[in-house]
Amino acid sequence: MMHGNQVCVPDATLLPEGIERNVPAGAAMFDADSLRFRATERSRDGDAYVYDIALRDAAGAVVDRWEGLRLRAVRKRDGSGPWYPVLLGSYLERAMHDVLGSAIAVAVEPAPAGPLQPITTVAVGRALGGPVMVRYSEDGQPRVPGKRTVSASSAAGLALCVAATDPVGCAVAAVESRTGQAWADRLGEHASVAHLVAEAASEPLDAAATRLQVARQCLPDAGEWRVTAAEPIGWVVLGCGDRRVATFCHSSVRRPRQGCRGRSQRRA
Repeated sequence: MMHGNQVCVPDATLLPEGIERNVPAGAAMFDADSLRFRATERSRDGDAYVYDIALRDAAGAVVDRWEGLRLRAVRKRDGSGPWYPVLLGSYLERAMHDVLGSAIAVAVEPAPAGPLQPITTVAVGRALGGPVMVRYSEDGQPRVPGKRTVSASSAAGLALCVAATDPVGCAVAAVESRTGQAWADRLGEHASVAHLVAEAASEPLDAAATRLQVARQCLPDAGEWRVTAAEPIGWVVLGCGDRRVATFCHSSVRRPRQGCRGRSQRRA
């Protein structure tokens, strides 16, 4: 039951500190053909987390309940990977709250060669917490009913989806090796910004320029950029006016070369 929470904080190891109350399943644990685990994060204070956990049978009845499970994150990593896609989504969602101070749902799915819409539809459902009717605009972006905004991007063998109540966008790209002149030609008047990003992130120009590239995909009408290093380590925020793009570079388990992704959000 406790290990099931580990996927919620995949960049650290969660150790138990205590629990307020446990209502054990008893014989129901062994009589049920299948059980479903659901954990709700009640609170977080730095590296301390409190969860309520319910174990349900196929009919939805609660057979085992843990209230106020206290966990502490130790052996935290920098998040650079390598990552499996499903765990990368969990990390990005949690880190996004720390970087931008906003609630943005994130899902990442492996995207093998072939039609992308089926994979994107799965990613949208995971970001929103359940199956949803998805339609696609002429530019290929997903649209869902209700007030939530979703955005998706696919590259480097990954499909990324973000969802929020505010306007939100995302982009993902593989980091490729280019000469400084090649990046200058590609980025044009924004080429100098890539060097500012490289300095802020203490990383090679290829990765920094790719961060700027995905940021421009998120905000194609952006003019003058502000560059700020952010916590956790490895994140860089590019701002334009009241809009911000949080960028992050990582390595993948399934594809050894780096991938770079960004999410943008307009401030409420």
